[in-house]
Amino acid sequence: MQTEKRCTKCQSVKPYAEFNRDRTRPDGHDYHCRKCCSTGNLRGRNMRALIFRPDYVKPAPKKRVIRTEEDIRAACFSPEVQERFWRQVDRRGDDECWPWKGYAKPETGGNFRILSKKFKASRLSLAWKLGREIKPGHFACHHCDNPPCVNPRHLFEGTVMDNFQDMLAKGRDNMRGDGRKSVITPSAVREIRASPLSHSLLAERYGVCQTTIHNIKTRRRWRHVEDVAP
Repeated sequence: MQTEKRCTKCQSVKPYAEFNRDRTRPDGHDYHCRKCCSTGNLRGRNMRALIFRPDYVKPAPKKRVIRTEEDIRAACFSPEVQERFWRQVDRRGDDECWPWKGYAKPETGGNFRILSKKFKASRLSLAWKLGREIKPGHFACHHCDNPPCVNPRHLFEGTVMDNFQDMLAKGRDNMRGDGRKSVITPSAVREIRASPLSHSLLAERYGVCQTTIHNIKTRRRWRHVEDVAP
């Protein structure tokens, strides 16, 4: 029958009498000997007594690092940040889109964090291309109309109006009404404009709502279609 045990703390082999009983252990005794247990308890009591001493001075908390705009601006153009940025980009051909592989939203593109501040990935790519910050009130617009793309050759600096004019020039506005899911054809537009029927009857005939009929008649939609076929 085994009468001795090794203490896991001091690594000394001692008889069972030197260990406290513990029914949860396989051998019915604690892992630490009584001496090691008393030493640990004494250390805890001394620490608690030290905290309540009148002359006890609480250690000063760590100072919070406050990042200024100058620090963030300098970090944006550092080589280390740019290297970390391009590791998250699928760089393809010069004229192809370079998709952002990090966190991104389909409608707004990717985000990149520098010193706990979040930036648009396309905006950073354009700023590095220009060698300066983007002007206030200006945005990183896409020639490719692909928000996740960060290829500098596909980006240009512009205002909201510049981006709107670019959308009109490419025919991507909804004012035309001739999208891929449109149920109205140019010939139907001419028939609707020339028809004396009410909006409700025309909407039921063509399978659209009355607002669509109104927008066609007032040329808010399909304004590029002439009344007379070419």
